[in-house]
Amino acid sequence: MTEGTTTTRRSLRPSRLLLLLAALGVAAGSALFGGILSESPASTTQPAAAAAAPFAGRVPSIPAARDTATTIGKLQAELRAEPDDAASLTLLGLEYEQRARETGDPSYYSKAEGVLRDALGIAPGSPLAESGLGSLALSRHRFREALVLGRRAIAYGEAAAAPNAIQSRSYGIVGDALIELGRYGEAFDSFDRMMELEPGLASYARASYA
Repeated sequence: MTEGTTTTRRSLRPSRLLLLLAALGVAAGSALFGGILSESPASTTQPAAAAAAPFAGRVPSIPAARDTATTIGKLQAELRAEPDDAASLTLLGLEYEQRARETGDPSYYSKAEGVLRDALGIAPGSPLAESGLGSLALSRHRFREALVLGRRAIAYGEAAAAPNAIQSRSYGIVGDALIELGRYGEAFDSFDRMMELEPGLASYARASYA
């Protein structure tokens, strides 16, 4: 998908909040304590203080279970009508990542990266799109890159006053990357922060490793 040229930053529409939380419930996909660092580390340049549009209210809680293939089809249809919608691009990227885990088809990872980068091209500083790239790096065993992306997502989220669910997800990515890099104390600090922001199955499972 071609990157949009507009720099307008879009807040998530109310109709997409349910899809957002479902996407947030997706696991990072990297096996804790068992990964092998197989890729070159990304640059550790500190992120600029960019921010996405502020998020209003709290994301409602719904079950994470859904028909991923159907959701992908709906998002693709929305993007055919409105190709520069950064929110739909971000959600589509997260759904592609989940579909890769469900099917074992790595081509979905490439699709995920493409649409997430498109989303960031339209809405620079999006914490959810950045964390999507972080979880993708975990799935590819690029743990140093995941650490940089996760920390950048946290910084973007703080600047944008993102909901706790988004910030919690970013701390989980940072913690997962630190575990894989053998930096356990820092990892558990990240998991503690993840649990403080959004208590739930994902955060409790990680905190249990401590």
